[in-house]
Amino acid sequence: MGRLTLNMMLSFAQFEREIAGERIRDKIAASKAKGMWMGGNVPLGYDARDRKLAIHKA
Repeated sequence: MGRLTLNMMLSFAQFEREIAGERIRDKIAASKAKGMWMGGNVPLGYDARDRKLAIHKA
């Protein structure tokens, strides 16, 4: 009975982890579709302003 309960709890934990990952991926994809910059290294010749990349004039 203990193993059954443990396996059930592990299955729910894995399900929750997968759902959280999907939500995060969907949110990042939606933000990118809006043209928002989602972080990381700023490409050479650009500045990050207000979550968007702007061309560096110099």
